[in-house]
Amino acid sequence: MIRIIVAVDENGLIGDSENNCLPWDNKEEIEFFKRNTIYDSLIMGRKTWQSLSFDYLEDRLNLVITKQPEYWERQCEIHPIYGPWFFETIDDAIEFSKLYKAFNKNISIIGGQQLFVDAIEKDLVECIGLSRVHGAYQGDIYFPVDLSKWFVVAAFYDRTFDYLIYAKKEKEKCD
Repeated sequence: MIRIIVAVDENGLIGDSENNCLPWDNKEEIEFFKRNTIYDSLIMGRKTWQSLSFDYLEDRLNLVITKQPEYWERQCEIHPIYGPWFFETIDDAIEFSKLYKAFNKNISIIGGQQLFVDAIEKDLVECIGLSRVHGAYQGDIYFPVDLSKWFVVAAFYDRTFDYLIYAKKEKEKCD
């Protein structure tokens, strides 16, 4: 299954381009993200990858989309399995992820904004896992998906964030 995994604040904010980071520090949501994406293939844009406080997310295949060719020559120089692996297109990353059976639980697109747009426009996404972090934060990057075309199929409520799973309105189920 190909899905989007994203955290937003109550206004749909997902990032702060000035500091290249999440606008909040929510340890509970980060731990939930880790549990929710273990053994997934994670597809992310270069800026999202650069915003990580480490070179790769362990126990996940890290696939980075970039138009900058200098990164393509750096395949897997950090970790021989987890990557990061660099690709020019989301389609190339998806095909590559299918080669790794150990990381085929899900293909999770984790940002950034343009990658979310591309995945939706190409009709690649089956569901959206959205963490709504309580509060309003400062930043300038917003989740670009119109959720009115999706419906909630499951929800989990926590002290500091809510997790909603959305499926396309024409689908009845999203695992």
